[in-house]
Order: sequence, then C-alpha cells, then structure tokens
Amino acid sequence: MNMTTLLALAVMAVQEPAEFKIELPKMVKPGAVVKAKAHVTFVDGWHGYQNPPSDPYQNPVTLKLDTKGYKLTKVTYPKGVMKDFGGTPTAVYEGTVTILFEFVAPKKVGSHPLAFTVDYQQCNDSTCLPPADTKAKATLVVKK
Repeated sequence: MNMTTLLALAVMAVQEPAEFKIELPKMVKPGAVVKAKAHVTFVDGWHGYQNPPSDPYQNPVTLKLDTKGYKLTKVTYPKGVMKDFGGTPTAVYEGTVTILFEFVAPKKVGSHPLAFTVDYQQCNDSTCLPPADTKAKATLVVKK
C-alpha cells in the first residue's frame, strides 16, 4: 500500500460516525399524522451532503423509517451551507442538522417501537469516507 492509502485507512479508523437521534411527540392519537424530527450531528471538520445534493455523484443525507408497516409520508431536508471545494460550490450539512418528517400513527393503542436509518457520506476539505449509515430507535405512544 502507498502512503496515501495508509493515511486514508488511518483517518477512517479514527473517524467517529455521525450521531443520530429521533425526536417523537410524547403521545399521539390513533391514526394521527405524526410530526417528528431527526437530528444528525457531524464531527467538527466533517460534513455530509445536502439532500437534494448539489451534484448527482454526491451521496446525500437520507432518512429512512425501517419498521415494517410504516412509511414516511413527508420528509423536509433543510438547505445546506455552500462551501467551495476545488472551485466547485457544494451544499453541505455541518454540525447538527434537523430533518423534519411525518408518518401516520397506527390505529392500535399502545407503545410501538420504531427503527430509523440515516444514510450519509462524511467528507472534510480534502477527502471523503465511504458511504455509511447510522441507526436509531424510538417508541411511539398511541393513546385515545
């Protein structure tokens, strides 16, 4: 392996994944539209690509609801900040980004465990890590 490959592997080995948290309402009515938030935090000096991305080759931050029987009905990604990388203006997310999303609550009363995934690719000013994902769980409480 050459020095560049070894350096890239060392950076990947020490780079922390993005932090991912879900914020749900404390309680919802059966069949209600649930309005919630996903918070994705990138480590200082690293960023993820805005959704939709500036260029089609970029891997944007993408939120998924993995629990069977549930489907995201609306996802609102914020605008990123514009950065210049090699003369190319690129929209990125830095620090903590909040994604607003909606889905329909089940009609069955009770606690419903949900699983979410956020796909992203972290980059800094000179390199990008391979695309990755981070998972989060949350519990939706449905009461009449």
